[in-house]
This record gives sequence, C-alpha cells and structure tokens, in this order.
Amino acid sequence: MNNRESYSYQLFPFCILHEFNNMLRILNIVSDEKFIDDVIKFHDMTSNYTFHEYVIIDIRRSLNLRYIKTPNRIISIHPRHFISYLNQNDFNAVFIHNLSSIPSKLITKIKSDIPVIWSSWGMDLYSLPEHDPIVKIQKLHHTKTALALNNNKEKLLPSIINKIRCGIKYLLSGQSLFVGKRAIDYRNAIKRVDFFTSVLPTEYDLIKKEPYFRATRIDYKYYNFQNFNTKKIILPKEKKLLIGNSAAPTNNHLDVFEILRNLDLSGFQVILPLNYGASKTWTSMIASEAKSQFKTQVKIINTFIPINDYFGIIDKCSHAILYHERQQALGNIYYLLESGCKLFLSENSITYKYLKDLGIHVYSIQSELTQENLDLPLESPKANHNNKIIYNLIRNEETAIENLTKLYSLIANFNSHQDK
Repeated sequence: MNNRESYSYQLFPFCILHEFNNMLRILNIVSDEKFIDDVIKFHDMTSNYTFHEYVIIDIRRSLNLRYIKTPNRIISIHPRHFISYLNQNDFNAVFIHNLSSIPSKLITKIKSDIPVIWSSWGMDLYSLPEHDPIVKIQKLHHTKTALALNNNKEKLLPSIINKIRCGIKYLLSGQSLFVGKRAIDYRNAIKRVDFFTSVLPTEYDLIKKEPYFRATRIDYKYYNFQNFNTKKIILPKEKKLLIGNSAAPTNNHLDVFEILRNLDLSGFQVILPLNYGASKTWTSMIASEAKSQFKTQVKIINTFIPINDYFGIIDKCSHAILYHERQQALGNIYYLLESGCKLFLSENSITYKYLKDLGIHVYSIQSELTQENLDLPLESPKANHNNKIIYNLIRNEETAIENLTKLYSLIANFNSHQDK
C-alpha cells in the first residue's frame, strides 16, 4: 500500500494550519464553463482557512470569457509560464478540473511534493486521448447515427484551416503534433495524479485497472447553487418532450427519432437543444431531420441562452429522452429528475445503472419507451421520491462541505508526509 492509500478521511486538522501560514493554498486549473462560478462560490464557503486561486492556461494574452461571470477571479497564464508561477507562489495542491484544461506535459512537471487532484468531467475519460480514449465504450453510436456519421465523414472532417490552427495551438502549448505522442503524454499525466474524483463513482472502477493509474479516489462533488425546485414539485407538467442535451452525435438523435416514428406524439412539443457540441454540418442535418419528422411540434434551441432561461424551458418538460451510452449530461439529468420529469435513458449506460442503484425511478429507452409511458407523466409519489434523493445527492450543503474538508485533510497530510 502506498502513502496515498493510507491517508484516512478525517476532519481537517486545523491545528496543522500554522505549517501553511494559517492558510492552505490551492491552485485550480479551470476552463470557461457554466458551472465554474458555482465552484468558486462553493470553495469560498471555506475561505477562512483556505485560499483558492483559479487559472485558465491559454496561449492568448487576454481571455474573452463566455460562460464564467466572475472574470475578476480568473487569471490567464501562458503554458510556458505555468510551472514557474506554481513554484513561485507556494501552492499546497493543484486541482485540475477536467484533464483537458491543461497540457499533459505540464502535469508531469509539477513537483512531486505538490499533490495533484483530478476532477474528471467525462470527456477527458471517454474522448481522450484521441482515437484511443482511456475508457472505451463499445457502442457510443447506435445504428442510424453511426450510419449518418459514416456517410458524412468527409464533410465532418476538420478543414485545412482548422487543422493549421490546431497545429499552431499544439506547438505554442508545448504539446506534440503527433497523436501517438500526445497519447503517451496523456497517460503519463494521469500517472502523475494523486487523487481522483469523477461525476459517477463507478468511473473510478473503469479506470483503476489501468497500470498507469495510481490515484486515490476522493468524494468531491460540485455543489449546485441553482435555484431549483427542491421543496415542492408542480405536477402535472406540460406535454413537452426533451430530446438530448446538445448537438453531439453521442445523443443518438436519429435513433431516438426512429423510435418515436412509431409512437403518437399528438399534443407534445418536442424540445431539441442543438446550440453546442457538434459541427455546423452535423447540427444542420439533425435540425433538418427533426423539422421533417416533427414539423411545427419541434422547438430547436440553436443559440446560447442564459442557464436559468434554459432550465426554465426544460423545467416544463413532462418527459425526456437522453440516449447517451457514456456518462454525459448529468447536470441536465439531475435537474430533470429533481423537477419531476419522466426520464428515459439507455439501459446499457453506467448513468442508468447508477441511478437505478440509488433507487431512482428512471426508464429504459430500449424496453420502456412505449406509448403508455409517453401518455402518462411521472406519478407524484415517484417524482417526490426522485426529488428527495437528488437533493441529498447534489445539494446537501453539510455533506458537500464535509467532503471538501476531507480533501483539505488529505492535502495537509500529503504535505506533512513529504516534509518527513
């Protein structure tokens, strides 16, 4: 058993704070995503005894932030300057939010006495490294979607201009231009990670068998400050059906459309978010297919809208179909379940299995997406049952702070072991 496995989850030993000038200093590597503001707000709840700094590693001199609304809390650092910045500012830990937010080679250059924490979002497990992801899903795309991807392969390939842009970005960030070398660097970066957390606990089991993975699993969840309906669910809902969470092919839209072709959607409005996640070519094709099949029933979300406006739309949905095989769209899934929606997922996905193990009422696309289940909304007792479980899972402040405090304890113990 290595040192990392021997650390016990105990309450943070505040008596050790004097060793760090009364303040643990944690450097967070982030990217411009919608929930980073909540991450900052969550960490600020322990600002009396920890200092969190937030860095975006980017080759550009200035950042044009689209999603983060607290730019004053974000520092932009060029990849070449990251290691010197880390060493000069005496940070006690590096917290990487999504492994793709930092060039792999930089991770391996972090001094061994600084613990590295990796919070996986999913794409850094299922999509990276290119062509040989860490976690392999046998069938990400179902029949109709796979066929369309194959038929449109040439149209979906990056343009020469985009390839040149990517090449310049790789060179400036210090990453290799060669896919095989980048894969080696990515696995070496994972080998450097000391602590690991992911969206679903079972994802640790999917990666721990890899010989280069040696990290200890921690319980850390992004605390959600969104004003969701956690006390009272308003039922019945409107007859609105959400399909997918983005334009990404992993939503398997075409296969969902094929299933629905044999069902009566009279009175339903179909909500289709297509405002990110795929090329314009793919997005246009999905939108065209949806309009052809659902006619005036379909409402396509094809532009960025504020998150509260988006949740205001899907809050009214009585049913939702998310045909992902990998872990994806958990924010949407939790919100839908918490608000009383009848949710259909692939019974082969780890998300479906995880939710079923929690005792949540969720339905199989393969065996339960029937006319009867579409005609009926989720019953009130089941909706309230789901609401309670999801609340305790993602919005229980006491549990969230306790897990964050345990992480601080691990960092403090790691540092103290290195000093011996």
